This record gives sequence, structure tokens and C-alpha cells, in this order.
Amino acid sequence: MCREHTGAGAVDFLERAAHRKADLLGFPEMFSLASNGANHVLGLEERPDGVRASMQADLVLHRFDRDYACLPVRDPGATLLTCTGSRTVAAVMVDGEVLVRDGEHVRLSSAELAAGLSFTAA
Repeated sequence: MCREHTGAGAVDFLERAAHRKADLLGFPEMFSLASNGANHVLGLEERPDGVRASMQADLVLHRFDRDYACLPVRDPGATLLTCTGSRTVAAVMVDGEVLVRDGEHVRLSSAELAAGLSFTAA
């Protein structure tokens, strides 16, 4: 997971955060958080080697070209951290099943999803 920030390192970390620098974490730390962070918090088996074939995993695939604020991509890790959002989601897989493809839910229409949100908000 994240390394401890102490002394001069902590000052540098806070300064970078205050100036909204995207490189607060290196890509290995960011990938570890993405692939293991939820597992750690939920008390599930950690996966230090990331996601591999035949492993149960939920994945979100992003396309940076869907949001011009993400371009050009010079640092994929920093772009993931600072630019991704609902506009960049290309697909969502849960238990190996694609539930969102090209930004649209494959089982439910937009109208059904909106109706469900209206119902839960009331």
C-alpha cells in the first residue's frame, strides 16, 4: 500500500497536494491501491500481483479520448488519478460479465436507470 510519509517527505507530500500535483503517488503505488485497496478495506484476500486470468475481479475500463481534458496522455497513472470520471468509462465488468458497454448499461435502459434513481431519492 502507500508508504509512510515522515519528515521532509511529509512536507513534500503536503506541498504537492496543496498545489494539486498529480504525481503524489508513483504508478506502482497507484496500481496497488486500485487493485488491492478495496480488498484491504473490506477484509478480502489481497492481490499484490494485480489482476490475472481466471481471477475473480470487477474492472472499470476507461478511454481517455472520450474527454479532451485527459489528452494528451503522458502519464497514464496521473491521468487516471486526475481526469477519469463517468465520461471516460468505456466498460464495467462485474464477475466477468460486462454490465456497461460504451457508457450504456447493457441490461437496463437509461429511462429505467433514471426511474430507479427517482424512486430511491424519494
